[in-house]
Amino acid sequence: MSNKTLLIVDLSKNINLKEKNKHYIYLNKGNIHLSNCKQIKIKNFFDIRKKIYIDLIGELKKFIYLNQENKYFLSEMEIFNLRNDRYEFPDRILNYLTIKKLILKKKIKKIKIISDNKLTLKIFDSLNLKVEKKDLSSVNLRISFPRLNILKFLLKSFVLVFYCKFLKINTKKNSEKKNFYLSLYPNRYFYGKENLFDTRENFCNFLMSDETHLNLSLSQLLHFAKITNKKNIINIEQYIQITDILILITKHLYDIFTFKNLKIININIQGLNFNEELTSVYIGSYINRSKLEVYSKAIPRFLKMNNVSKFNLYLFEYSFGHFLIRNIKKFSSKIKIFGYQHGLFSNNLMWLDLIKSLKHRKFYIPHNIFCLNKYCIKDYKAKYKNIKISMIDFDKVNKNFEFVNSIKIKKKANRILILSGLHDVRDLYFYAKNKSFHDDKNIFYFKLHPKNKFKFVTDKKIKKIDNFHNKYFSKVIVSQNSSLPFEFLSLKRNFSVVDFDYKQNYISTYLNKNKNISFLKN
Repeated sequence: MSNKTLLIVDLSKNINLKEKNKHYIYLNKGNIHLSNCKQIKIKNFFDIRKKIYIDLIGELKKFIYLNQENKYFLSEMEIFNLRNDRYEFPDRILNYLTIKKLILKKKIKKIKIISDNKLTLKIFDSLNLKVEKKDLSSVNLRISFPRLNILKFLLKSFVLVFYCKFLKINTKKNSEKKNFYLSLYPNRYFYGKENLFDTRENFCNFLMSDETHLNLSLSQLLHFAKITNKKNIINIEQYIQITDILILITKHLYDIFTFKNLKIININIQGLNFNEELTSVYIGSYINRSKLEVYSKAIPRFLKMNNVSKFNLYLFEYSFGHFLIRNIKKFSSKIKIFGYQHGLFSNNLMWLDLIKSLKHRKFYIPHNIFCLNKYCIKDYKAKYKNIKISMIDFDKVNKNFEFVNSIKIKKKANRILILSGLHDVRDLYFYAKNKSFHDDKNIFYFKLHPKNKFKFVTDKKIKKIDNFHNKYFSKVIVSQNSSLPFEFLSLKRNFSVVDFDYKQNYISTYLNKNKNISFLKN
């Protein structure tokens, strides 16, 4: 291997380039034309990646502890929750460092990089090796103004809170102890009913939260405020006081006019600097976490006025959930908190790996956790030690069985159905694109996630569909980025998932030998 050139391909789309007689590694979804080349699978070097991952966790934790005065704020930023289902950076860092180890271990002297990612080119430049580069990147002039983004949110909050006051919503103290359920209206509402919790009583709602779950316009916010009020759903926004918002606006205006710099992340692992790779994610996380500050005083007001004794929530594994749980525990240690699984979860997700290593992790953990199915019990127990974990009836909380059962299979149908998730549609699209190039027989049909806005070019081999009426398929490829694998497993339906070498699988390792799942190589 040391005599051959190592080719590193990091492309966001397919490029018409030809290479031959090389060992190669793919770091992204884009392909080139290769002849007489041998692929090196990064995932084959699990032991190396495992050690590197421990180093990554260590460096991120060190950054939090070095900024002790802001430890809660930082811990509740999404970048530190390592959401590898949504963000590329955890896998990218692991891939870069794994390749570095391989280069040193195998004594590779010739390296060629073809990339449209400036950061990839910079990182391998820093290795002080002789590298041949083909730079296909374009100049990215995106400029972020975090504090202005937060101010815009606060102004929108101001109008919403004022409108809630106009609605004259009753906020008198309730003497009866109550059991409340988190809602994010209209998320998870079907036919006017919340479809996760088996109840119709005592819903509290966040119309805005940090805008990652629902990013509503001002007119939509006002409209839903009126609707939820009629449904007797309590909006947390009605407990925000005008002065809360004015204080936050004043703070951010002061920071702007005094040119106070945003604290930027500084992460070095094994001699490689990842600050540039992490900056955009860090700033986005900072903005989202800052938005939640508007609820810091409203949450205890809501808890006190409604005499809350139990609080049930989904999204408890996410940054928003961590913020909410800590504020509930800060208000009272007597309130029982119950976390509910609502979608994807497995031991291959990096979520919580940093959180569970922190000294103050107790502030982010529910008292009880309820799983949707038997497949996740082990995974939750691995992430949450010494917490009671139970399973709830899957039939009560899942409305997708009918959807899965409507898919008809006929082996000679020559149609492959792809059910994409919210964050993996690009990967699956290029998988289909590359396979269709060598496949004269099959046509790939995409059923997109309802919230997906990805637009791709359809052709004779790749099509989009809205329903399965009068259609038969030879195979179903299911997104790992959704809860659909659990639904297929519960119904004992066969399905496939794509094993992308450049990113972590989300299917639990406990299910690797399940006869209903087949793993397709990218």
